[in-house]
Amino acid sequence: MSGELVRESATKILDRLYPGHEPFEFSSGWLEAFKSRHGIRSYRRFGESGFVDMVALANTLLAIRDILDQYAWKDIYNMDEIGLSIGCRYCKFRFVYCKCLNMI
Repeated sequence: MSGELVRESATKILDRLYPGHEPFEFSSGWLEAFKSRHGIRSYRRFGESGFVDMVALANTLLAIRDILDQYAWKDIYNMDEIGLSIGCRYCKFRFVYCKCLNMI
């Protein structure tokens, strides 16, 4: 969610709560104070999400489909792993969940 969207939403909420109010501009300073007051931070996403080559992906999917066509649906499985790390000053926990499914 961008800062501009937050300021636009704040303007709409102000208009609904106080129709006919005095003109007010939600400035960048207001936005920074709002984010600080409510503990809102922006995070940069790392990893696979921003680095996908769509042409290579399309070619790879065709190759994978050719390989999968050699097997029966009951013999094709998909395994996915999900990890969650929870840490504090004194301890750190890591939970890992794996699921494995086939097409039938």
